[in-house]
Amino acid sequence: MIRREAPEVITGARGPRDVRAAQAEEAKAKRGSGLQRAPEGKVRFQSAFSNLRIQVTAPVDLRDPFTGRITPGRPKAAQFRENVYDVPIGDTDTLNHLKTHPGYGVKFWLLDDIIQEAKKVQVEQARRILMDPEQRDAVLEALKESGVSDFSLPPVEANE
Repeated sequence: MIRREAPEVITGARGPRDVRAAQAEEAKAKRGSGLQRAPEGKVRFQSAFSNLRIQVTAPVDLRDPFTGRITPGRPKAAQFRENVYDVPIGDTDTLNHLKTHPGYGVKFWLLDDIIQEAKKVQVEQARRILMDPEQRDAVLEALKESGVSDFSLPPVEANE
């Protein structure tokens, strides 16, 4: 008689707790790494949704005139993975479609545009702070207290 051992039973559909905890820690570390630039030769889009799918083309089915056989058209889709979708620079059809899509700017956006906008906001905030003499003096005092020795602030013109 063959003796068989019962397999380990995992209740629920989530799997072991230590595996889930390790996956959660890995995702948390990845989120904390900040904005990731696009790989060389690609344009990066970022989405508000982790697995957003946008259909880029809707081709028609092709019918062979001799056999009558129908070849279904294969749609091209943009599938975001972990909130990111990279498009090769040479794929102008996909780039144009994504930039003119109704969800552009709402559901997804071009990452380089967001980075440039954030830099502009930082510069404007710095200018506003430096224009106010009290805030400028407070910034200078904070820099002196921090021990940084190689800083100098240029004069700020009010009409710039």
